[in-house]
Formats: sequence, C-alpha cells, structure tokens
Amino acid sequence: MNERDLQLEEYGIGFWEYRELLAFCRQYPQKIAEANSLIRTASPELTGMPRASGVGDRVARTVIQRERLTRDVSLIDRCAARAGDGHWQRAIIQNVCYGKKYEQLDPGTLRSSRRNDFYRARREFFYLLSEAKKNPEE
Repeated sequence: MNERDLQLEEYGIGFWEYRELLAFCRQYPQKIAEANSLIRTASPELTGMPRASGVGDRVARTVIQRERLTRDVSLIDRCAARAGDGHWQRAIIQNVCYGKKYEQLDPGTLRSSRRNDFYRARREFFYLLSEAKKNPEE
C-alpha cells in the first residue's frame, strides 16, 4: 500500500514520532486478539513438587500483559472518540488502525461527506494520541 505520511509539524509531531504513533495504531487489531486470547490462562496445577520452570506467577504475568494490551486499545479508542467531537471515531479507527483508505470506509462511519473534516479529525487524533502517550496519567 502506497501511503503518504502526514505532515504534523504544526502539532509538534515530527516525522519519526508520527511513524511511531502510526505503528502503535497499526497494532490495534493484534492487541485486541492477543488480549482476548489471554482471558483463558489458568494457573498451573499445584502438585507440591518443586519446579525449575522459572520464578514468578504465570497468571499474574498474564494479567499484567493483558492489562497493558487493553490499556493501549482503550487509549486509541479514547483519542479517536475525542477527535472531531466524536463524529469520526469508527472512521478514524478503520483508517488509521486497519489501513483503509477514505474511499474504502463504510459510509455509515462517515458523519459528513466532507473529506477535509475527516482529515482534520485524523490530524487531531494523532495530536491527542501523542499528548496522551507523553502524559499517561491524564
């Protein structure tokens, strides 16, 4: 797919930061699938015998990993919902995270037929995502 990179210098986002944010978003479907696959993790059978397979609790590590994945997905969802007053959330997710072109988007996800409004909301999404990643406590 031949894509043009967004120019977001006016938002304080350089070329490489944009690429990092885009790569983070492109992992969205993978993060959802991986988080869902971690739901069924069970603790190992307790036999009372010592094990040499490593130190730590496998279930706790799995919960921490799943929490990280769901936090990333939630961050993308929140920023997409805030961009463009929330009118473009599904369209932004489809475009940025799944790589669909504007022309390929489901008409039901497009609140307005004005392409410029969508692209403005997409730039705002990257700005909000950049700020949220810089200040995770907000």
